[in-house]
Amino acid sequence: LMRAKAKARLAQSPPWMALAKLSFPTSALTLNVDSGGAVSADADTVDVGLLGVALQTMQEHPNISAAGESVRYLYRISCNVVDSPGDARYRRLRVDNRAYVAHVLGVRGASLGFEALGWVESPDGSTYVLPEDAHISSATTDVIMDCMKGLIAQAASQTVGRKGHSPDAKL
Repeated sequence: LMRAKAKARLAQSPPWMALAKLSFPTSALTLNVDSGGAVSADADTVDVGLLGVALQTMQEHPNISAAGESVRYLYRISCNVVDSPGDARYRRLRVDNRAYVAHVLGVRGASLGFEALGWVESPDGSTYVLPEDAHISSATTDVIMDCMKGLIAQAASQTVGRKGHSPDAKL
């Protein structure tokens, strides 16, 4: 019975929430710094304080669904970099890309999140690039995932409140 109710709620939720609950990309790569100082994956160059401010700003966005899509996009891009740090195609984002425009420019704090991760605008302004010396660790993707889970809980609580049910009510 509980599983059926959960599936029913998931069916009524925004599309990003269902995808977030069912299909998180995994980041299998974990890098470390060796004794010679070579960079490995946990050597994070992310500005953690700035990322925290960006994620908090995104959580306060009036449209929870748009904020959730934006955090999910930030998470997916970060996981791609963690999983394939040397792959140049994951280190370049076109500013005219439809997903970039919708998820980064449409939500307060999203562009700040990309800046915190180390993304910089190219000289011609057509792309954002993650420099080769910038590294994102799996710990950073965990922080972004926690934010996404917070948005899911926030959206669920608003759904419960909208239907007039109390979260403490017996099912």
